[in-house]
Amino acid sequence: LLFSSLRFVLLHPRHLSYAGVLRPRWRHHLRDLANLAIKKRSRDPLDETHPTPYTDIMVNAVDQITMYGAYHRDPVNKFLHVIFVPSIVFSLFVIALCFPTAITVGGNHILLPMHPVGIIAAVITLTLSVLIEPVATLLLAGELYLFYLAAVHIVYTHGRDNALWFGIITQIVSWGAQFVGHGVFEKRKPALLSNLFQVFVAPLFVMLELLFMVGYRPALHADTTKSITAFVNKNFAKAKAAAKSH
Repeated sequence: LLFSSLRFVLLHPRHLSYAGVLRPRWRHHLRDLANLAIKKRSRDPLDETHPTPYTDIMVNAVDQITMYGAYHRDPVNKFLHVIFVPSIVFSLFVIALCFPTAITVGGNHILLPMHPVGIIAAVITLTLSVLIEPVATLLLAGELYLFYLAAVHIVYTHGRDNALWFGIITQIVSWGAQFVGHGVFEKRKPALLSNLFQVFVAPLFVMLELLFMVGYRPALHADTTKSITAFVNKNFAKAKAAAKSH
């Protein structure tokens, strides 16, 4: 809603006048805002000649799942992401907890349990995710909380130094496994190279992959599967043909 509201402000400035806010047509303005939030982009999300702007990421759930799914079609690559995307998130919690930080707010000193970067990353992930799929985000929030509790246990049981090394090694192995998945099996570059926000919403897409396997929202699953196939055939087939011609 935050991203949609900002887009509404930019695209409909006349509605924001003092008289406009008090007009009886405020219900129509809310309807316009809702329509804008779910409006589908006319541009292909996989058209790499016009990369998706970061502020466009929250427009349509099918578009965003398509963007991720088009780069994750190989079964082995999917499996590697299901395993190692969560391990990246978990090890980030471990690393962040190794660096508790004191901040000052209104003259009061507050000790944060982890580095602010970890907190900010978690907030961004949940904020962007809830705008794509709220139910999956609720499950993701529960998963993140369990990761946090497990990370706290590791840090305070095994000590900061051991936990830090564990987190760093897990990061290296997890990222390496994903790049192997893309380079060896998928034979396609990671989606994050086209849109950095994919880093933050990848945990949501992994959650959706698992939910789709157990029958969650079959209509959305069918729509995204069809959209992924169409965009891959249109964009990647064209790229392969161009590469062969050279």
